Amino acid sequence: MIKKQTPQLNVAKEWKPAVDALTPTLFHESWWLQAATSGSYEQVEVSDGCHVVGRFPYAVWQVPGRRFSGLPTLTHVLGPAICEGEGSANTRFLRRYTITRELIAKLPKLYRFRQRLHAGFQDALSFQAEGFQTGVQFNFEIAPQPQAEAWNKLRNKTRNVIRRAQEDLNVSELTDVDEFLKFYESNLAERGRHKLEAKHEVTAVCAAALQRGAGKILCTRDLQQRLTAATFLASDAKTAYYLMSTRKPDAGNGDISLLIWTAICLCGEKNLKFDFDGIAQEGAVLLYAGFGGQPTPRYIVAKDSKNFKLVAAIKGSLGRFPEENTFDL
Repeated sequence: MIKKQTPQLNVAKEWKPAVDALTPTLFHESWWLQAATSGSYEQVEVSDGCHVVGRFPYAVWQVPGRRFSGLPTLTHVLGPAICEGEGSANTRFLRRYTITRELIAKLPKLYRFRQRLHAGFQDALSFQAEGFQTGVQFNFEIAPQPQAEAWNKLRNKTRNVIRRAQEDLNVSELTDVDEFLKFYESNLAERGRHKLEAKHEVTAVCAAALQRGAGKILCTRDLQQRLTAATFLASDAKTAYYLMSTRKPDAGNGDISLLIWTAICLCGEKNLKFDFDGIAQEGAVLLYAGFGGQPTPRYIVAKDSKNFKLVAAIKGSLGRFPEENTFDL
């Protein structure tokens, strides 16, 4: 039994924006891409003659003579967005397959290309047919469910950590992006780490998401009202994504666990899936599994130009560089 009720936050109705086939995730929204890339993104489209039936956004970075493409700042997934229409499963598959290959064929020549595909896109065959490498990365997700059911699925150790944290901490909503990022960077500095990378884009994404009701910053404060931990969530009509978290070096592990639990409860109220944003390290597996998360696969697609492969082969033969993980995003 929960000793202390999770605070009921005033979640804006706009926290569940509309979604359609050509905007399957929050990260496909033009405003998100604009903020995450400082406007440096492009997209290709396929039309049936009357309507756009496929779009494929991608970010571009350029150094003299070379163009790279990967996932933009804080962008969890991307990949093709397809209007597959109606018909049998086979008919819809063939339509997706054809449209996707047409989109890929329209991509510009790039030195390197990497993307992690959104959960709604499972047709990696179309990328393989176009000479891409494909791989699988695992993520943890929690389906929306009543709070009591979610609580029962927690590991005993996780429940105990949350109970103890609830005795000494309060959860609230932080609306000042600058305060959140200043707190984030101060915690990095105390741990002797570098400053936040791509801060301009991170600030723009957080501010844009909060302004549109598609983002939320949750924080914990101790009994003296001192900020101890915070996390940034972004959501679309189906999923809430756990994108950033930070805590004071002297804060307990329960601070982040309490924030995750609060976010899971909010997702249950809004009928949103909770997405842990991938597995960054081995310790995350135990943490996420403790919340009842289920591992799910997602595809990664990659393609290197002949010039890149040649340069990589030469550098590798000289022994200067360790072997690179092809699907390291």
